[in-house]
Amino acid sequence: MKNNSQDQQKLLKLLLQKKGISFKKVNTIPKRQSSNSELIPISLTQLELWFFAQFYPENCIYNLPCIYRIEGLLNVPALEESLREIVKRHESLRTTFTCIDGKVFQKITDDPVFDFSILDLQRLSEVEQKKETQRLLSAEINRSFDLEKDSLFRSKIIKFAENNYLLIMTIHHIIADGWSLNILTKELGILYEAFCLNKPSPLPELPIQYGDFSLWQWQSIKDNSWQSQLNFWKKHIGINPPILKLPTDYPRTTAQPVEAAIHHFLISQNLTDALKSLSHQEKATLYMTLLAALKILLFYYTEQTEIIIGGVAANRNQPETQDLIGLMVQFLPLYTHVEGQANFRDLLHQVKEMSLEFDAYQEIPFITLVEKLKPIRDTQYALFHQVIFLFQNAPKQDLKFINLTVTDELLKMDIEPHSAENDLTISLEETEQGMKGAFVYKADLFTAETITQMGQYFQQLLKNIVTDPNKTISDLCPFSESVSFSDNTSPLSLSINEIKSNDLPHNLTRETMVNIWQEVLELEEISVNDNFFDLGGDSQKVIQVIDKIGKILKINCTLRDFFENPTVARLITTFKNK
Repeated sequence: MKNNSQDQQKLLKLLLQKKGISFKKVNTIPKRQSSNSELIPISLTQLELWFFAQFYPENCIYNLPCIYRIEGLLNVPALEESLREIVKRHESLRTTFTCIDGKVFQKITDDPVFDFSILDLQRLSEVEQKKETQRLLSAEINRSFDLEKDSLFRSKIIKFAENNYLLIMTIHHIIADGWSLNILTKELGILYEAFCLNKPSPLPELPIQYGDFSLWQWQSIKDNSWQSQLNFWKKHIGINPPILKLPTDYPRTTAQPVEAAIHHFLISQNLTDALKSLSHQEKATLYMTLLAALKILLFYYTEQTEIIIGGVAANRNQPETQDLIGLMVQFLPLYTHVEGQANFRDLLHQVKEMSLEFDAYQEIPFITLVEKLKPIRDTQYALFHQVIFLFQNAPKQDLKFINLTVTDELLKMDIEPHSAENDLTISLEETEQGMKGAFVYKADLFTAETITQMGQYFQQLLKNIVTDPNKTISDLCPFSESVSFSDNTSPLSLSINEIKSNDLPHNLTRETMVNIWQEVLELEEISVNDNFFDLGGDSQKVIQVIDKIGKILKINCTLRDFFENPTVARLITTFKNK
């Protein structure tokens, strides 16, 4: 879920009016009198991340990196001054956390340790620079924060030449979110230009600081301000929300973070446009359409009719929070009842209504929901939601420096997640080529082949939906034949009846291989008998394909295997005969 657009606000008001609910203007957050060094209770939004850090102090899952290539004559003193001004401007960036008498506080200081460094690599060769940069980036991204002692905002510059730099900033998620990063880059560009021209900061004073937001949250608890929101969540998800029991390849142990793996895919521009057109016809957003499709996919896999997916709430309805760096975002459980005999349009309308209602009740912190609802805990599953959906269609704030060329290097990097808290996190982001997708999953639960297959089924489901959204959910099923799961809590067991041509493992391998070729060759469709090199493949792409075959299918494919058998069909035959 994102911060509401104007159209979504109008839809929300109409929906609430139909239900007899008044759409009240949100309460303002008062600004506290003192802003000197002080202790302020940790916000309820931050508390969950603080607990996580206590259990897993070395885990870097909540590091938020920003990496920019800067070309031109960079004014380093002006950049350093700009960063210092932002730290001075936002209390959250000069905050640490301490526990006193069993209570957790934010410790705000007026004289923070500014973690800024400059590394000069000009004396190294280009090859040595690349090698050292990779080492430095890996070390920085995987360097954990001590929430009590460390500055939770680090920055450094790597200098390659007089006109070539790399700016690296790392922030702990407990003091910032994605919205905050847009604020950071916007303000950094404004301040850099002002300081290069020897002008003072043009930024207006912030109406509140993050500490004010924290105090407002705690006061809302005391005043019982969220009772109506709590009543809503009790009604929609119940005291004991249903657990989404995805079938797994390996037995479950506990819900603690484990090693993560990721499957990338691309939804074509044509399919993206068709999904947008359908959304427009149904007076829904693209987010709602994708969410409905994911609900159906999970319905197929679990055979459960009550589906909960974790959705993101920006939680910035108060105007005072719009320009504030701090952790506001939170995950809330999005519940939908899915029936196989309903058609897609019916489900989409249900998801649309649910999304709009949930947007109206997003202020209550997740940890407060847990404390108030007191659900029965199962140590094998995360609370409330086991699958999370992230959708990014708002333009990212570009970093702009006067007289310089700035490139977001993070977009070019394949930073693999080291650990996963939830069974599956599905992210989609609109790009100029369509939608970039990723399935991040627990590697101790699923094989790469299973998740790759799930990604393929999801894309086929989307195609089926835009082709005929009036079909029943059962008829939209993308599986080649009916699929059943023998046991939702035991290793994955698929039974597919009357498979044409060969056995199931062969079909899974073939479809996965086709998907790998499509991804590397950037083609939407290929035949199993197409010659790789006739399709535009070359030696570099062969290496990419072999690497993916090894990682995803766990098959040792040699260069000789590939060059002697340059079609999917012949390669699979070779593997079977090995």
